[in-house]
Amino acid sequence: MASMTAKQLAKEYEKDVSKELFKYECLKDLDLFVLDNSIRESTVGQLRGHTNEDKWEIFNEVTKCGFRHRIVASYNHQKRVDDEFVKEVLAKGEDPEGLWAFSEVTEGISKKVPDQTSIPVGLLKMKEAGLRNVIFEIDLGNSTYNFKKFTVEDMCRLVEKWVLWAKSNLGSNSKVLVSLRDLPDVMPKKSKRVFHVVDFLARLNLLFGICFEEPRGKSLPEECGSWAKFIRKVMDSANWKGHLLVHVHEKFGLMDATALASLMGGANGIWASVCAEGASIGNASSCVTIINLVRLGNQKVLKTYNCSYLRQAAIRVTEITTGSPPHNKQPIFGTRAADFTFDLNPEDFDIASFFGEKAPVRITSLASPQMILSRLSELFGNSSEFTLEIASKMREMILEDLRSGRKEEYMSKAGLALLFDRSGGSLNEVMRDITHCR
Repeated sequence: MASMTAKQLAKEYEKDVSKELFKYECLKDLDLFVLDNSIRESTVGQLRGHTNEDKWEIFNEVTKCGFRHRIVASYNHQKRVDDEFVKEVLAKGEDPEGLWAFSEVTEGISKKVPDQTSIPVGLLKMKEAGLRNVIFEIDLGNSTYNFKKFTVEDMCRLVEKWVLWAKSNLGSNSKVLVSLRDLPDVMPKKSKRVFHVVDFLARLNLLFGICFEEPRGKSLPEECGSWAKFIRKVMDSANWKGHLLVHVHEKFGLMDATALASLMGGANGIWASVCAEGASIGNASSCVTIINLVRLGNQKVLKTYNCSYLRQAAIRVTEITTGSPPHNKQPIFGTRAADFTFDLNPEDFDIASFFGEKAPVRITSLASPQMILSRLSELFGNSSEFTLEIASKMREMILEDLRSGRKEEYMSKAGLALLFDRSGGSLNEVMRDITHCR
């Protein structure tokens, strides 16, 4: 067969890439539901946990983002900070309509069979505190239950029992989510079990929605997208318009792509922290997911949430949780996320402009004379000494340093002033003071 011409290849390429990109079109019109999990997720596995004061600071930050639905507690038999925090939140008049808490669906497991009689402590604590909205966490894998002794039908009846209890005891307007906690273990071999439970819950028609998560970050985006697609198919077949929320953890660098793939597959929402801190080595943050929707053209999230505050909230929640700012290379809210690196031309979606910030000009061996000149003016003000000629000499000095084995940084005031001096520039008073202190 004769080789294809460049024209034929270009035509085939354009057709192929258009097909691949078309799947993202659904994200433009997605009415994203956000269940904020910053208070709970960001503390999981941290060397220093959250104090009551930390929880209040995080609560206030995510509220500024416009996140109305917030997870405020995960209850067990221990007395956690959550117990007192929730009481304070409600005592200050916060509307419980948007507050959520986790509860197990069973009080205990013996020989891989759950307790089907005792009321889970999470529900009892929610009732005592005055919370209405519950997220039941269930497992469908053989590693947790013996499904020969405790059948899938038994699981359905158990969930139904506690859903009805919640409606009767937490308030008729209480909302219930069921979280499928172990899909990576179940879907490869026992997907029928998942679809059976989802079908039962859909036809029950009492739930606010279903959640699923990738807890270890090992599944590929296409896998999670398929989970969402087929779970949504089951929901649609029952004519149930419940929410389908996804939560993804990090392990191999795919968490944000996996979250988007799940939304393209059929999920219509996320439960996530606004920052990346979380179990394993992080979670797909709502900040990154929402900003990706914005840059793809989604106008609904701009109207629903305070998107221009997301970066600041993500930075602050990271600082509250870890005591340090986010990693400087963290997408969207790391310090380098908004930098000019190659030139001074803003990108099609410019992060700094969107968040109302001035993008730093990064001075490296790739910096142009114009970039060096811009950085000089930014740090030291305008001066007749700052010319393209001296900036060009400074650029050559950077390259000469590297050729001679000298490693320096030129981004700081001191670093740039010294480079200016070594390149033949005449130091002003501010520059002299800085270089003398170094």
